[in-house]
Amino acid sequence: MLAQQKDTTGILQIVFTSDAHYGIERKVFKGHEIADGHTVNTEMIKKINTLPEIIFPNDSGVKAGRNIGAIDYIIEGGDIANRMELPYQSASVSWDQFDLDYIKGISLKNHLGQPAQLLMVPGNHDISDAIGFYKPMKPHTDATSMVNIYNLMMQPSTPLTNGTYDYKRDKINYSKNIDGIHFVFITLWPDSAQRIWMEKDLQEISIDMPVIIFTHDQPECEAKHFTSPN
Repeated sequence: MLAQQKDTTGILQIVFTSDAHYGIERKVFKGHEIADGHTVNTEMIKKINTLPEIIFPNDSGVKAGRNIGAIDYIIEGGDIANRMELPYQSASVSWDQFDLDYIKGISLKNHLGQPAQLLMVPGNHDISDAIGFYKPMKPHTDATSMVNIYNLMMQPSTPLTNGTYDYKRDKINYSKNIDGIHFVFITLWPDSAQRIWMEKDLQEISIDMPVIIFTHDQPECEAKHFTSPN
């Protein structure tokens, strides 16, 4: 995603990725007969870290024929963990792998030479792991993924734990004004509760300010995602 920026570089550059699904396996990946999510994401992060040196096509596009250069933000669209239906691993194991790959493994720098900032929203699998599902899971619940996303993005004065996390209360809704664009991040889908939050949030900005909404599900999402997982 490229958007005009009001600084000397002229460009705001963002890497968007989603559905890491740590814990799931694929039959074929780069010569592996069975590749788990950790293997796939590790390889992807290696490629992402090479982006600054990659040259854009020499066409009429933005920065044609030039290096991609600095990356300002990495945005992750949710489903860090796969749902913990057997034989998939727990959300806590999945989060540890995500932390190793994304939080510790990404080496991208922004236009100021600082680490590119990670911004996140949760996915339906992260939520199912936290609050339960109508099919058996092992363990029955594990809020690790949701808790860590909340603590990283919402920065509460007292960090949540798996024991204190409450899905009905602890929503991951936040926004940021970045170079003249209003970025909105909401929990999973724009349902009635999130729309109320968004309406209040959007009242704080100019009517002509561009807005980009990040959410795991689009407004016309799968009906099953609106069904109680219990």
